[in-house]
Amino acid sequence: TVLRRLSTREYRQTISDLLAIDMTMFDPTMEFPRDETGSEFDNIGDSLVMSGHLLESYLKAADLAVEKAFRVTSAPQEQTWHFEDDFYQQAEIATGHREAFKNRFICLYDHPFNDKIEGGYGPISNFKNGVPVDGIYEVRVLARAMHRDSPYSSRALKLDLDEPFRLGIRAGDTRIADMVHRQPIQPKLAEKVVGDDDFEWYSFQIPLDEGFAPRFTFENGHHDFRGMVGRLYRYDKKKLPKSIQGEKGIFKQRIALICSAEIPHIRIDQVEIRGPLNYPWPSPSRQLIFHAADFNENRLKEILQEFLSRAFRRKATAEEVSKFVDFYHARRRLKEE
Repeated sequence: TVLRRLSTREYRQTISDLLAIDMTMFDPTMEFPRDETGSEFDNIGDSLVMSGHLLESYLKAADLAVEKAFRVTSAPQEQTWHFEDDFYQQAEIATGHREAFKNRFICLYDHPFNDKIEGGYGPISNFKNGVPVDGIYEVRVLARAMHRDSPYSSRALKLDLDEPFRLGIRAGDTRIADMVHRQPIQPKLAEKVVGDDDFEWYSFQIPLDEGFAPRFTFENGHHDFRGMVGRLYRYDKKKLPKSIQGEKGIFKQRIALICSAEIPHIRIDQVEIRGPLNYPWPSPSRQLIFHAADFNENRLKEILQEFLSRAFRRKATAEEVSKFVDFYHARRRLKEE
């Protein structure tokens, strides 16, 4: 049997189990080199090499995981944030939305995986730091589907108007400072069909990590809104309002279409976020490791015995526990000096 390390996938799962961390929006292994595979498996010992760089990455990942597990030091209070107006869109469509709606709405056009996306991710522009702690949050959205009866051809729109429009929520890390494009970690947290009769409130309960914020998506939206601007003027020009049929250039045409044409999209008028809901205290990490809200040094051996046994996947010996007790006290002395 070849002595092997954990694959990156196994390491993430192990960290989650050991520290009771939700990994939906957290990946401490992003800087790890990609695991080599053997016979299409990622956990073959011969293929899982170790290097100095990877060892350093493991140490950094462990620090990030421990910091995340114990960052919250007291039970957080529930808060509510309400947003309306001042919804700024990505640069390519910002001028059109300022002229058409005075930034009153979030408008979603593209589906979230287009190549040159425009209006695919609708962030809350005034929620710049995201939520303050990891937890479950209620997100309420006042929204409606617009122009599902659009007169323009599917050839121009590249959108199936027979399908109900689906509003999604995808996580966005506010620290990246780019909430209108794809991000490395952006799980879909929820989805609902949006009606097209009038504005309605839609409620979601979703997990959000500290510093993350909800971004709204049109999950079955346009396949290439950017290209649709030219296609509408090429294929359906006579169906456009006469006042904008003579516009030239994609910049002016895009603004004209947003302001005057019946472009299918999802429109959001207001957003409300509340949470964290029913935050458990002690937190899952503290409960799992300390069985209490705080660390008690008098229980050091007991805590280490239990943690090491889970980490080693067998009962830790007295000698092994003793080594880690000595290590703990050595680090304490170093910190006090």
